[in-house]
This record gives sequence, structure tokens and C-alpha cells, in this order.
Amino acid sequence: MLPGCYITGVSFSGLPRPKRVAVATGHPTITINPQLERPRRDQSVLNEYDIAGGMLSNAYNITAAKRRKHISPSGDVRAPAAQDVSCPTSQGSPLSRQQQTIIKATSDSLLDMVISDTGPLSLKVSDTKSLAERITRMYTLMTMARAANTRKQDTGSNWKYWLTWCGMHNTPPVRPYMDKRATVQEAATECYLWTAALPWIYKRMQPGAGRSVPKPTSALNVLRGVRRVQVSLGYDPPALTSLNLSLKGLMHEVIAVHGPEVLEIKRTLPIPFPAQCDLLRVMRSTGLRLGSRVTNRASCLFWCSLVALTTTLASSGMRKAEVTSTTKKLSRTDLLRSNLTWIINHKFESDPTEAQLRSMTPGSSWAVIKPCPSKADPFGMVWGTKPIYLSYCPSKEINAAASLMELELMFPLHDDERHNRALFCDNDKMPLTGHSLDRLLQCMLTAAGHTTLYSWHSFRAALACQLLEAGASTADIMALCRWQSEESLAGYAQHSAQAYTRLLDNAYARDFTQVRYSQTPVSQEYEMIRNMSGMHISA
Repeated sequence: MLPGCYITGVSFSGLPRPKRVAVATGHPTITINPQLERPRRDQSVLNEYDIAGGMLSNAYNITAAKRRKHISPSGDVRAPAAQDVSCPTSQGSPLSRQQQTIIKATSDSLLDMVISDTGPLSLKVSDTKSLAERITRMYTLMTMARAANTRKQDTGSNWKYWLTWCGMHNTPPVRPYMDKRATVQEAATECYLWTAALPWIYKRMQPGAGRSVPKPTSALNVLRGVRRVQVSLGYDPPALTSLNLSLKGLMHEVIAVHGPEVLEIKRTLPIPFPAQCDLLRVMRSTGLRLGSRVTNRASCLFWCSLVALTTTLASSGMRKAEVTSTTKKLSRTDLLRSNLTWIINHKFESDPTEAQLRSMTPGSSWAVIKPCPSKADPFGMVWGTKPIYLSYCPSKEINAAASLMELELMFPLHDDERHNRALFCDNDKMPLTGHSLDRLLQCMLTAAGHTTLYSWHSFRAALACQLLEAGASTADIMALCRWQSEESLAGYAQHSAQAYTRLLDNAYARDFTQVRYSQTPVSQEYEMIRNMSGMHISA
């Protein structure tokens, strides 16, 4: 695509800093100043593109001069002002610097193509600045369609591999490629670039925690993430057919060398009910040091919130990301106090008083939680209208409604305050964050005398297993734990040894005698027909 180019400044050990690398074919070496908006250049024709953004830069774009000399409606010559990545309607958008770099490079490329188009369907736009803002806004929204954590990984560790791989081939990492319109040569080139990257990436990956070798599927996930970036920019990368075939071959190689155990999927361990009770006893204790914290549930908002959070996880199967925040800054998609309402003695209350909460009786009172947007439901359109009902029964050792009532009494919030506070808070009344609770859980498990292999997700897996043991149907388990596919459920719900034995015992020596026509001897067929019809049939 860029003949005669070579790439410098790409390091696999970390993300390459955004900088322009230029090569003058047949000309002296050109010095590039990465601090300038446009590089200094002489009269040479440069083959140049932005490594971090991955698109051809204006230094080699024949339409750049046309854009710089565009005349505004007022008659003034527009200066080549640097365009900000975020237009006025997208200020503060949660995009990383790498994502903004990719968006800007892609936006500039599309802007150049639109301006230079002279065909019958070309766009005749007089205000180039507004056009640039609209294009940037379009790519920003397309990028934000992916979840924040997915975007972070796709343009972080995943993009690092892709940058280095494309740098080896002197080709832009952002691929303006449309699979359905590609020529045979273009399709073959792209097929190689994507498929050959799989074993190259796998060779450079580090094994995950508790593994001796990396999983081949992890290398495929890197390329899936890169593919999501290309799709979010409006391009159409090649199908994954060749990649999947290459993956199967790589898996056969790994099994031949290391055995099939290295490919086993390590699922979250379900935490047994006794271990859950031991954890809650640790949280409800007083004066026990756990890391930097000391337990004091009686007068401490943090520990009261943590007990309520833990019992809610055990009773509802919610994910950690649904009950915590990524930062101390409250988001409108976090689980708020307003997501908690009550049915008190068969009467609905969205803002209960202390007297109403203390009047709750078992069998007629429930805590009602409205699920917030989650990984499987990012807009809250699937489960947001299906509340979680947690019955009030303080005699049970694990009862979410009773713990939530204690939280309401310790930290009462009313009216608009319920919409501006997280449901589970620390002592500073800020949202609990997931990363801080991860470290604390390990300390609590150690203090309770249990393995540290459990995580907060273990409560979700445990509820699925408990429902399976109770005889709940697959549809009921999916509804109560808010799964949208049976494949997801199959990875968590598993029979206990007792249930496994019970099923086998019930099947022991069962009569399954049956007649299969395809396996019935011919002589027996004639005998069966003669007995049924009373006819004589000679063999």
C-alpha cells in the first residue's frame, strides 16, 4: 500500500507515542518534529502516515491543499486550523487519547475524500469546519457504541499488538477496507494480514494467572478487538472464516505439546453457603483489621453498605459492576438509592420513613431493586423493567432486605437525594469502587479461613447452582439471574455431587426396552406383520 516505506519508533514493550514517521523514497532523510501540528518538509514528495492514528496524513494527501485553500462563504481564505477531536456536543466524552487519535485521523481522511469528490453524488459543502465537526461527531458516537471497558482494551493492549504487526509490514493499522467491494488481490492481502497475525500475536503473549501457556483464543480475542475498532469506524474487515481455521490448527498444536488441560476454561468458583455466612460474620465483627480497614459495622457506613452489598449479591446474582462504580465519581448508570424501593406490608413505598421501615413484617414486605444498565443490558432495555424482589425475613442469616433496611436507617435519604447518591457508599458517602473491594475480599476470605480463589462473581455462580439444586428450570434461572443466553448459564450452573448421584441412582436399572425398525431382523419383521394382519407371508 505504501511502497518503499519503513517504520521506526514502534516498541512492543509499550504503546507507541503518537508521532509521525516519514520516509522519502530516493531523497535525503527528512527531520520530523513531532510537536508540530504539521511536520516540516522540503520539496521532496514524502510517503508519510501517522503510526498512532493509522491513516495517511496531509503531508502525502493530494487533497489537503484543496482543503487549506477552501474559501469560506464570507470570502475569507480559511486557515488550516487544527480540529479538536470532540465537537461542542461531545465535550467530555469518555474517550482515551488513543481513541481520539484514531478518530481524528479517520475523520481527516474522510473529510479529504468528501471535499475531493467530484462525482454525481458528491457533497457540495461550503462550511468545511462544520463538516469536519459532524464527521468527528459521527465517528465519536460509533466508537462510543462499544462498552467503555471494551473500548479501553481494544485501543489499549489489543491495539498495541496490531500497531507492531502493521508496522512490520509498513502498512496503516486502520484499514479503509470494504470486504464486499475488494478485488481478489486486496482480499488476499487482507486475509494474510489478519490470519497470519494470529500465531504471531500468540507467540508474544504471556500466560494468564494460573496458566502455564497462553490460550490461543486470547490471541483471537485481540484480533476481534481490533476488528471492532475497524467496524466502529465504518469499515468492513474480512470475515473470521480463515482466522477460525487458523485458530483450530493452533489449538491442535498446543494440545499436542502441552495436553488438553491447558485449554480448559477456568470458570469462577461458586462460593458455598457456609462460606458466605463466614464472610458476613467477619464483616459484622468489631475491631478486626483487614488491610487498611477495621471492622465496625455498628456505626460505620462503609461496613453497613458492604454487608448490604454482599447479601444483595447472594440473593440477586447481580454482577459486581452492577453494584459498584468504576470511579468515585457517581454516574447516572450506577445503582442509585432511587433504584431501591419497598413493598411494606403490601403497600408500595418509594421513599419510606423510619417508622414505615421499622413496621415491616415477614411475608408481606419486600425490598425491590430496579436493575441498572449492565454488561448484558447496556441500555437497561431488557431487565430495567423487571424488578428484583427480595423478601424481608430478618431471622435468616443472609437476608438482603433486612440488610438494606439497616442501610436505609443508618443513612436515610429522601426526595431528590435518592437520585444523587449511590446505593452502596463508603464513609465519605461516595460510591464503592470494584477494585478496592477486590483487595478487601481477599483479606476477608483469609480471615474467614477460606480459599482466596473466590471472587465477587462467585456469589452469582453460587445462586445459579442453588437454583439448579432447588429444581428451577433453565428459563427461571436465566430470568432470576438476568442471563440472555443458555450458553452463559451453562458455564456457571452445575450439579452438586449429591444431585449428580441422585440422578444416576434414579436412572439405575431403568427399563428402556424399545423396538427400532432399522435394527429389527428381517425374519422378525415378517413375524410381526403376520401376527398383526393374520396374513401368510412366505419368506
